[in-house]
Amino acid sequence: MEFYNRHSDYNTDPPSLTPEKARKRAKQYAGFIRSFHPGATKILEIGCLHAHMLFGLRQWGYDVQGADICERSRQFAATAYDIRVHEGETPAPEQESSYDVLIISHVIEHILDPVSFLRQAARFLAPDGIIIVETPGLDTPIYKLFKASYNMVRPPEHISFFDARTLGKTLEAAGLEPEKTLTYSYLWDQKNILFYGALSFFKSLGILTALRRKQNPTTSFGLAAPISVKSGSLFDVAIKMLDYTCRFMNFALYPIMKRMDAAGLGLMLVAIGRKKS
Repeated sequence: MEFYNRHSDYNTDPPSLTPEKARKRAKQYAGFIRSFHPGATKILEIGCLHAHMLFGLRQWGYDVQGADICERSRQFAATAYDIRVHEGETPAPEQESSYDVLIISHVIEHILDPVSFLRQAARFLAPDGIIIVETPGLDTPIYKLFKASYNMVRPPEHISFFDARTLGKTLEAAGLEPEKTLTYSYLWDQKNILFYGALSFFKSLGILTALRRKQNPTTSFGLAAPISVKSGSLFDVAIKMLDYTCRFMNFALYPIMKRMDAAGLGLMLVAIGRKKS
């Protein structure tokens, strides 16, 4: 609780999304829900942070709520989107078996005991409800190349890691029925495979780790690279040039990226499971 309530990435209010941008952002998840639980109406996202995804899913017609341990994020969700976000890892016990869909996106890698966490979270699913878990996967070539120097390996923030097989086994151990695993990679986003590769390379040289040791909560560079960067400095300009160079290259390599996703080698891993009747 102390770590996340003083971490600048989680305690800085982002720009709020327009309904149109939020709807577009939530399109993939709306597709998952329509494919695996077409009758779903009520959604809970655990670790929803600023509730961007929930706001987008509301535009698709769903009744949405969240849960998060960060007070600043809960306040933002209420003020910007009028979304109820419960305090803590889960809602109150009386809400058990109340939700058709449970979303746990970029949360499980932060959890020390993922099986216990998923088992407790699944209590809030109605029978036959589905769970959607997303995390940076280890099947990506970037991890296989850099191992512990992979940008996503950064304790105490990220402490649990999965490939498609072990994420499916984790769902099973939590009493859920795995239905599908897949990977995808962002095309035009800072969190793309080439930029992650560049950051991992810098980490392997010790550069990224040294930058992250600097305690300066007022300067940072995006979600993919939480490092101290003085705005307007030459270093800031260089990092931004690298960022956009990687975006353009990633977009140009679209056919290769889609083949990697289809082969299960994409950057982000998604597992969909179902609560047993």
